[in-house]
Amino acid sequence: MTKEEFEILHNICRTEWLKLNETGLTNHTELTMPFLCHCPACEIASNCLGLHDLSEGLYRCKFCPITYWRNTEATLSCTFDTKSYARWTNVAGDIDYILNEGDSEDDVSDLREELKVCAEQIAGLEWSWIEEYKDVQLTERVKQAIRNFKSS
Repeated sequence: MTKEEFEILHNICRTEWLKLNETGLTNHTELTMPFLCHCPACEIASNCLGLHDLSEGLYRCKFCPITYWRNTEATLSCTFDTKSYARWTNVAGDIDYILNEGDSEDDVSDLREELKVCAEQIAGLEWSWIEEYKDVQLTERVKQAIRNFKSS
């Protein structure tokens, strides 16, 4: 992967979360459907992990481009971060549940605002390049997502 591709994947991720901040949607948009876990960061980390001997005790998050999560000691650290992504998924689930029970959008307005705040926080998370990324081979699906993003 080149640094240019890395930056485009970062922009895709940021664009997705800014859109979720704007709309308050509880599901990802088509923009991130091509990526593992609907996340360009997870896609990069997973491809990077595949380049290593797993007997070393490595796990995907050690290669996460999101600096904050890469520097934690937890596997799937984003799912344990109660300030942003984990909170976003919990709030999104609460909203979906409440609406499925027949309550109105007015009943979830405070939760919808909280969801937007979480999305904004995620959009603002710092990404940083590590040398292992230069050996990552992006799949054709990811390359197509990059081409689509660049042409939009």
